[in-house]
Amino acid sequence: MRLLLLARSDGEWRTDPLNAAPAVRRLLAAAPVTGLGPLSEPDRYWGSLQPDRIAEYHASRTLLEGGIPLPALLAAAGPGQQAQLITVLARAAVAHYNTERTPHAVHVLRALDTALEGAPLAYQAVRNALAALPYPSHILAPLALRLSAAFALADQQLAHDYPGALEADLANSLSHLGVRLGDVGRRSEALTATEQAVEIYRRLAADNPAVYEPDLAASLSNLGVELGKVGRRGESLSATEVAVEIYYRLAADNPAAYRANLAHSLHNLGTALAEVGRRGESLSATEVAVEIYYRLAADNPAAYKFNLAASLSSLGVRLGEAGRHGEALSATEQAVEIRRRLAADNPAAYEPDLAASLSNLGIHLKGVGRRGEALAAEQEAVEIRRRLAADNPAAYEPDLARSLSNLGIRLGQVEHQGEALTVTEEAVEIYRRLAADNPAAYEPDLAHALFSLGVQHGVARRRGEALTVTEEAVEIYRRLAADTPAAYEPDLAFSLSSLATLLAVGGDLSGALRVTGKAVDLYRGHVGKMPSVLPQLHVVLTLQADLLEDLGHEGDAETVRHWLSGNSLPPDAL
Repeated sequence: MRLLLLARSDGEWRTDPLNAAPAVRRLLAAAPVTGLGPLSEPDRYWGSLQPDRIAEYHASRTLLEGGIPLPALLAAAGPGQQAQLITVLARAAVAHYNTERTPHAVHVLRALDTALEGAPLAYQAVRNALAALPYPSHILAPLALRLSAAFALADQQLAHDYPGALEADLANSLSHLGVRLGDVGRRSEALTATEQAVEIYRRLAADNPAVYEPDLAASLSNLGVELGKVGRRGESLSATEVAVEIYYRLAADNPAAYRANLAHSLHNLGTALAEVGRRGESLSATEVAVEIYYRLAADNPAAYKFNLAASLSSLGVRLGEAGRHGEALSATEQAVEIRRRLAADNPAAYEPDLAASLSNLGIHLKGVGRRGEALAAEQEAVEIRRRLAADNPAAYEPDLARSLSNLGIRLGQVEHQGEALTVTEEAVEIYRRLAADNPAAYEPDLAHALFSLGVQHGVARRRGEALTVTEEAVEIYRRLAADTPAAYEPDLAFSLSSLATLLAVGGDLSGALRVTGKAVDLYRGHVGKMPSVLPQLHVVLTLQADLLEDLGHEGDAETVRHWLSGNSLPPDAL
């Protein structure tokens, strides 16, 4: 696919007016696509590109039946008709997918992709098609990326040809390209494009903050997300904090224009703070984001219920980390309810988000003791994510691995040990591959899955294998905790506690006792700010007391038990 950029007139880049030739008019008229707009006005763009479901149906049906010479149509059409063809067929593919006609959706998108291979597209056609494509939509992500990449490449050429005049356009296209690359799981390239956009917007905002600070804030918010995805968590937090700072100033002057942006950046800030272990601040930022989205959704549900669901899902995670399991469950149930309704109407757009909330729901249902429901929620999440990962492994395999790891835990809790071991091994296999390519991003997930696998091996009485993978998890967590203690010391303590149990079962009581001492020290350093670790502290102290008694240190064992009796768990701690 190449873009034609011959001259600029009235703010539009124009192509050669090939579409005006009589032969082309006959070709366009011969295609029985009645919904493609006024063919007698080939350069006129079709207004706001509102969906025309009848046109979409007829266009895709004719294409499926071989009645549209799509490559010739795209090559011959004017800019408006090119955008129209792309948009109508893309929407038709979404409609097919949403009504469970997936093979038809795949056929339409493949035909469109093939036609785009050699089609010369007008600059404004790509621009307008990108603006009109349904978003989010996981089935359209490759198409959107292809168009975005071509558009950014054209803007790079224009910026080179007209130095200093078109930098803002280039920054905008790079920023969108970064988002589209992230949507298909190409994280390193997404980060590069987003960094380039930020660099340009920084220069522009330095000279003209009133015009370019909003764009700078948006690109910084995206940069924070992409940095977090590749494991550069400290830099992710720094970028997101700057974005939030700018949006706070903008929203103070113009709340109606910038409250939604502020809420989005606060939601991202909550995630970034949690990733570096600042959980109290993370919860506060997420609560503010939810509060803003509640107000926005009350006034305009159609526009903001998607964002509200996302922030509620994150709030559930943050509340769970704080040990507030009942509130975590309530927030997550609200998120699932909203996302179920959205996904029922548009699976192509909202299935990935529904799966994420269902996976979180499983965790919080377990937190209040509803293990059967927790298992059902995680199984549904895995089913969705398997389908998504089959179509786009780069984008969705990490999510599938996360749900498989959680599913292993849920299956183990209801004593389905064989299945638990199988799915956990699958999760570990995926994470090993991912961590080999990007250790900073995926080693934490690998360590968590290895820990779970150790538990499953232990239950299956495969002590040697359990010990091996648990020691590997401990080693990874040691490295992570050395760099970011606040984020990973609780996980290290948890894995040490499991290691101590395995050592004790194998008869190494002295070794197990030493390990419990390390775990206890770590837990005590975090229990004040992270009450959710208190039950885990009780577990390892109970083991420590038993080990002390078995080794003949009855007085020390009694001291530990006295502390446990004087610091009993609250009734809702499970």
